[in-house]
Amino acid sequence: MVALVCFHGIFSLFFPIQDGFLGHDYSLALPAYYDGALWFQNNGISAIPWFTPSFCGGQPFFADPQSSYFSLPQWLMFFLGPLTSLYILLMILASLQYWGIYILSRRVFHLSAWAASAAGVAFMFNTFVVHRMIIGHVGFHGFALVPWITLLLVARWEIPVYPLNKGGNIVLAALLITYWFQSGMGSVVIPAALSVAAIACIAGLRNLIDLPQLLTRGFAASVLALGISASKIFAGLTFMSSFPRDGYKLPGFESTIASIEMALRAISTPSQSVYHRGTELIQNQQWSLAPHEWSYSLTPVPLLIVALAGLLLLPATAGFFKRGLTPLKASFLAGLSLILSLPILLNIYTPEWNSTLKQIPLIKNNSSLIRWYIIYIPVLAIALGLAIDSVPHWKKWTPIVAGFCMVAIITMAATENRKYYFTEGSTHLAIPAIQAWSSLGQTKPSIKEVRVVDRITSLAGNDIIYAGYSQLLCYNPGFGYSREHFPVKTLRRGLPLMEQEGVFNLKNPACYVFPDENNCAVGDHFRLDQRDRLTKFINYRPFEFAISSTQLLANRTTLFSLFLAGLSLILMAFTQFTLIVSTLKTRFFV
Repeated sequence: MVALVCFHGIFSLFFPIQDGFLGHDYSLALPAYYDGALWFQNNGISAIPWFTPSFCGGQPFFADPQSSYFSLPQWLMFFLGPLTSLYILLMILASLQYWGIYILSRRVFHLSAWAASAAGVAFMFNTFVVHRMIIGHVGFHGFALVPWITLLLVARWEIPVYPLNKGGNIVLAALLITYWFQSGMGSVVIPAALSVAAIACIAGLRNLIDLPQLLTRGFAASVLALGISASKIFAGLTFMSSFPRDGYKLPGFESTIASIEMALRAISTPSQSVYHRGTELIQNQQWSLAPHEWSYSLTPVPLLIVALAGLLLLPATAGFFKRGLTPLKASFLAGLSLILSLPILLNIYTPEWNSTLKQIPLIKNNSSLIRWYIIYIPVLAIALGLAIDSVPHWKKWTPIVAGFCMVAIITMAATENRKYYFTEGSTHLAIPAIQAWSSLGQTKPSIKEVRVVDRITSLAGNDIIYAGYSQLLCYNPGFGYSREHFPVKTLRRGLPLMEQEGVFNLKNPACYVFPDENNCAVGDHFRLDQRDRLTKFINYRPFEFAISSTQLLANRTTLFSLFLAGLSLILMAFTQFTLIVSTLKTRFFV
């Protein structure tokens, strides 16, 4: 509770900062959430928002990998204003991070309450999640679920599913992994999953896991999560296949030593100082990396304590390698070493290595691989707890050592220089969003015109949706950071029903995802014979469109997987209810 109060005191100042400003990337996030609220207002929970007229003269919604209609912040904003929703989300994330690591430390690693608390505080105050929230990268908030997914996959205990005595862990882990895909976290799902695997390797080295159980759970949960997410994943891949991102340069550091240095700095020092050093060392850079892109710190405390404990335990560690390194433990050690080396290896730049990376699927589509540093964040938090409990000389001083770590972490978090986040990092004025949310429900939403700027209200960028306009010069990274892949074609300022060259002045978004099935090309507009569909579209109503046979299969896979997961949850609830009833009968009536 004390840590949460401190967290609130440090970070609530940014929601908003003085004069109603938020992080600059809320210029993308808030209009997108408002767009989702318009759809929900018109259609309720039953209709999936496949497309939206709000931006770019019409574009995919559900098929956009960054969209997050089925996420906690979006659903909070259905009923609350944006600032209230963001603050509630921030405090939920802080709690999830602390309790996730704490329970994982206690139930899997059997750490003392003091050591588990220190680990929880370290993870709670990591700057990746909170600084991304400050800047507007809300899609990364699902990273807070890493310790919970790890707990469900690694713990020896089982959550029963009637009539089976196991399976609950798989279903719950699958739902949390599904949330990663649905909340817009797609670009960092792989490193987040690797952080789960790294913690599992640490548990394996300490004989704390059942390997067959772990592999079964991990495989089954992954398959179920992919099944539930099949519709969105396939639609997203289909959409993005028309807009390749492998043309961007992939930056890195000139040597392995430099890459190691930057990894250590990133996880232990303030992002603004990391930014200045990283700017000096980075090579082959096309897009600037602002301070928030270097923000992964847990303060220097965990790294120093872990390093000190490693020195004190060096004789015991040497003995372990001589006598206790079984083939299974050697496999866990190799796996852990490989995972921890990946962020360093991926961020080395040589022309030959860069050419290799640009051939690897998914990797080649990135404009930077700095975000892979997130692998270290939960691993270092767990390592801190293990270090506090593992040094024999610290046993009788555990409360003092853990207390010192927590006080030091919170103090450093409170005193970190965040000038960037108060100034050039926070340039998005939230007042138009607040005013737009306050008037939700008073009128039926519709797109009145395609525009670049609303001169009456001085809105610009994607914010013109608040006045009912679709932004022609929209900001959607899916079309390239400079909209270099955006197919403008005949899109012009003017009314959606304006006719030009045999088409209306709004894009048919189905053509972005299913062009062949809808007899059109990517970026095509609604034809004159599709007036009824266009009218529904600009009024935020579902309209008729054809999908591919593969998408149909993906949709059915999603429905079937959701049915299995929902049925399992009902059976789990029934099992727990019967156990409670049985316990009450035994206690009071027998």
